[in-house]
Amino acid sequence: MDRFVKVAEYTEDQQHSEAVLLTHVAHRTVNLAACGGTGVVVAYRALNSLRGKAMTGSMMGSLLRTNAAALLIGTAAGVAMTEARMAGKTTVEWQDRAYRVLNSAGQNTTDEWSAAGGMAGFMLGLSGLGVANGGKTASVGTARSLSLTVRTLGGAGLGSVVGLLSMVGYQSALKAGLVDVVAEKVKAFRE
Repeated sequence: MDRFVKVAEYTEDQQHSEAVLLTHVAHRTVNLAACGGTGVVVAYRALNSLRGKAMTGSMMGSLLRTNAAALLIGTAAGVAMTEARMAGKTTVEWQDRAYRVLNSAGQNTTDEWSAAGGMAGFMLGLSGLGVANGGKTASVGTARSLSLTVRTLGGAGLGSVVGLLSMVGYQSALKAGLVDVVAEKVKAFRE
C-alpha cells in the first residue's frame, strides 16, 4: 500500500490513516475468507471424489461462487472489525497504526502479490476465461454461465489466493537460491 499512499516521516503526520487502516484490514480479511473458502471447496470436492460420489456443477463454478461470497463477507467483516476496534480512538492512534502498516515490508509485499493476483482473477472473470484444458484455453465449464458479478468478484477472491500462494512459492525459491539459478540460465540462454 506504500506505493499508493505517501508514507509520512513522523507518525502524527500520516495522512489518510483511517482509509489506510480500513483498506488494510478489509484486504487481509478478504484473503483469510478466500483462503478458507477455497480450502473448504477443494477439500469437500476431493473427499466426495474419494468416496465415489458424483458431483454436480464444475469445481471452478463452486470456487467462484464461494470466493465471491468471501470477498463480500470479508470486506464487510474487515470494516466492521476495524471500526469496532478503533471506536473512541484518537486521530493519533489511527495514524500510528496506519504508519506501522505502511512501514511494514512484509505487509506491503503481501498487499502487492495479493492485489496483483486479485486483479488478474478479476480480469479473467470479466472475460469468462480461465483454466487451461488440454492445452487450449477454454471457458471454465459452468463458470461462464455465472453472472458477471459472481465471475468478477469470485475471480478477484480466487486470484488473491493464487497471488498469496505465488508469493510464498517465490519467497521459498528465493531463500533456496533457485531464483538466482534460473536468472543465470536465462542470461546464458540469451547470450
